[in-house]
Amino acid sequence: AANAPIDSYTIPVTLRWNTTLNRGIVQMEKAAVYLKGRVKLSISSESVLAPGQVNTASVRLVNQGHGAASQISVTVSTPQQGSLLRQPPALSSLEPGGKSDIPLQIDVSAASAGAPVTLTFTVAYKDAYGSSRTYTQTLGFNVKNVESTFFKILVSTDSVNSGEVKRVRFTVQNTGSVA
Repeated sequence: AANAPIDSYTIPVTLRWNTTLNRGIVQMEKAAVYLKGRVKLSISSESVLAPGQVNTASVRLVNQGHGAASQISVTVSTPQQGSLLRQPPALSSLEPGGKSDIPLQIDVSAASAGAPVTLTFTVAYKDAYGSSRTYTQTLGFNVKNVESTFFKILVSTDSVNSGEVKRVRFTVQNTGSVA
């Protein structure tokens, strides 16, 4: 049955019993069995976060299973280095092979520059049979290094004598990583 296709099946059932008055009573019945598949969720993201600001990130929830998920709610837990501005909205359903992109607003502290921030996602849902289930996954987000601006000032002459009028040119060069 592990490899049986998703479908409804009729299984013949033979019931045999004895009573105090009769022996060998046989009753033939048919039982309906419905295979609806299993839900198999995964969460992924390619978002990179910037330190010291609110970031808009996107995570993708995918149902890789053969059964539909419904009444889906996603709860995100954040570490101390960041905070989530609001929890994601609920999803009504996710069919087999279905994908849903979930936007997140994540405030990342400046101290997180260059280090990953780990978020924990807990997904509560009903499987194809109506049973309540949960799925938990931890996902790491890279946080960029702090971009810096450094200026170098060049002067066209080393000295100007008192009372002298001299043209002096100042050149400013940006040697940092931000334009």
